[in-house]
Amino acid sequence: AAPAAAPAAPVAAPAKGRIQVFVEDTPNPNARKFSCGVPVVHKGSLIFNSAKEASGNAAAEALFALSGVRSVFMVKDFVSVTREPSADWDQLAPQIVAALQQHISAR
Repeated sequence: AAPAAAPAAPVAAPAKGRIQVFVEDTPNPNARKFSCGVPVVHKGSLIFNSAKEASGNAAAEALFALSGVRSVFMVKDFVSVTREPSADWDQLAPQIVAALQQHISAR
């Protein structure tokens, strides 16, 4: 029998006490899903389309501080980030993972 497929690997191993973040493609090439494995929103969802809208949410503020982030959607245990079309996922995704690991705790 063929071995079972391995689960998606995190971008980087988290520092002690930090969450693991898994990055997934979406049908939209300008959006990626960042699964955190812990609740990021306990009820409903949050949508931020600017740094001003993100004010007061530490994780969203940190994401908008990154060059290339256009919008942030948070629900349940994941964050979806839409990039500016000129942004490079290879550079932006690891920065998003680091920001989420810093601002979302494993409660």
